[in-house]
Amino acid sequence: MERYSYEVYRLIDQESERLGLEIRWAGEVWCKPGFVFDRYHQRFLLLYIYDGICMYDDGGRFLRLDPGNLILYKPHEHQHYTTAKESGLHYYGIAFSGRMIEETVARMPLLQKSIHNVGVSDSLAKAISNLIQQMMVVAISRSEIVWGEFFRVLGVINGAILKENHLDRTDYNQTLQLKNAEQHIALNYNVDLNIKEIAQASGYSVSWFEKLFRKHYGMSPISYQTKLRIEKAQNMISSNIFSLSEISSSIGFNDPLYFSKVFKKYVGVSPKQYRLLLHKKV
Repeated sequence: MERYSYEVYRLIDQESERLGLEIRWAGEVWCKPGFVFDRYHQRFLLLYIYDGICMYDDGGRFLRLDPGNLILYKPHEHQHYTTAKESGLHYYGIAFSGRMIEETVARMPLLQKSIHNVGVSDSLAKAISNLIQQMMVVAISRSEIVWGEFFRVLGVINGAILKENHLDRTDYNQTLQLKNAEQHIALNYNVDLNIKEIAQASGYSVSWFEKLFRKHYGMSPISYQTKLRIEKAQNMISSNIFSLSEISSSIGFNDPLYFSKVFKKYVGVSPKQYRLLLHKKV
């Protein structure tokens, strides 16, 4: 009773953790007949059955899952399945976590139940394979490429679920487009935003895009970017490596006085006072 696999375990950089995007593992796995998997996991675990038979433990009652079935284990959920004695199992899997991912999944049909029948899909298998390949070759400092592949996988999965269940695509498409916009802002937090370009890329007018963004995130795109900048500044100040002028410039503020004013508005104290307070705590 063994399994052999083609998989990648990835160390996540600080920027990934700050943005709330943590993809810890992805793999293509082959299990021999009679293999037993039994463990708890702190993260989401997504399994897509491509070939073979999986016996899924549904609270002590085993359900037979055939190719095309998708299993989503939630964080801290008991993960228990076996392969049939007469057949092995070939599946693709991804383990992921993080604030941004949890917020994304929470608004998607994927989370509505633990098992979905999306059918045997070469496009889904290829999307996950591309994610695995990028995790193998992309440097940690270019993690955004991996994130892009992961969100592409989510898009293929949720598109298949919507097709299966005939769900309303409007809300899903809005969520995915806004999530892509949020990701763009997060990756370019230190560059002046071109709201018109982001809105056009999402398929909206500027006014409608800003209205939808505020509805989903409780603030405008510019305010969201400013929030990310100040959070980055706080992290840099706490490291005690950079001067305040260096921090101001690196997060996108050309005027240190304006940076200090905005920082105080969000944090309640100036950057200099914030640094002094941190030293006192230490």
